[in-house]
Amino acid sequence: MKIICDQCGENIQPLSNYCSYCGSESPRKTVLLTEKLKLNDPVFCPSCGKPSYSDSLYCSWCGIFLFEKPDKDIVYCPKCKSKNRIEAKICSVCKYNISDWFQMRGVVSEDIGIPNNLIIHETMNDVYYHFLSDQSLTIGADPSSNIHIACPWVSSKHLTIDHIRKKIIDNKSTNGTYINRTSRRITEESIYDVKEFNLAGAFTFTTIIVNNAVSIRLTAILDEAECKKVGNLNSINKLRKYYYIMLFGDTKIYIRRMDGEVCADDQKDEKMQLIEFAERYFYFSNLQGNIKNRLITKKYSTLPANWKIILEDK
Repeated sequence: MKIICDQCGENIQPLSNYCSYCGSESPRKTVLLTEKLKLNDPVFCPSCGKPSYSDSLYCSWCGIFLFEKPDKDIVYCPKCKSKNRIEAKICSVCKYNISDWFQMRGVVSEDIGIPNNLIIHETMNDVYYHFLSDQSLTIGADPSSNIHIACPWVSSKHLTIDHIRKKIIDNKSTNGTYINRTSRRITEESIYDVKEFNLAGAFTFTTIIVNNAVSIRLTAILDEAECKKVGNLNSINKLRKYYYIMLFGDTKIYIRRMDGEVCADDQKDEKMQLIEFAERYFYFSNLQGNIKNRLITKKYSTLPANWKIILEDK
């Protein structure tokens, strides 16, 4: 008999108390088992030692979040079920890195995490955060550009941001790229010296330096009436909702809860959320709550209800 979670739609183990993906209480069903229940390569709950599906986030039996260290004297190894002292970093039987498990790094991230590129839609403020760790980002009229501006004033591959050299490079565009509200047309510039740049005298992007990352966002269209005549103004205006965050290495991105703004640092007087990019994977913290460094996963995560994950096609 198949049991489906009425909250997230995933399969629930027969006889279990909780959904292993979203943590909701399991629907009450009478189940007749004709053969012994067996899971392939299960994960064992560090708190109660019972098995769940290998990609679970919550224990099917006691309902705890599987990556939180138990508040007791012993911990069960999530890979072999052996009992260990709560202080143990390595399982005394199978040598599994228990510390790595609770930090959600290494093999845990590889199993259920999202590597490198990610889009999050914050629905309350209708803001998108597009995280990129590729070697370059392009802006241009060509639809294959990372940031597509459908306007004839913009060259097909107008501008490139080089992740390796950390340079903003004008690709010999027809109408130029201008830096920091000046009439100075550039060939290339260090991205860390750029507070604003303008494409073709029409589209202004603002940059925010955030630790080991740079966030850019379209903040002004200088002549919307003319732009509407020659391009798709609606698609260009949608870019105002996007933060494109270029990841130059492990870093932390602070996001203000009130308006969804990306901030250059942790503003102590504001309620902040934190996205950490570490060793190719993404982690979430609510700095005013009890969520700390939780892996953002391919299936279900502890992101706020108004944050939706959009996976990259590649």
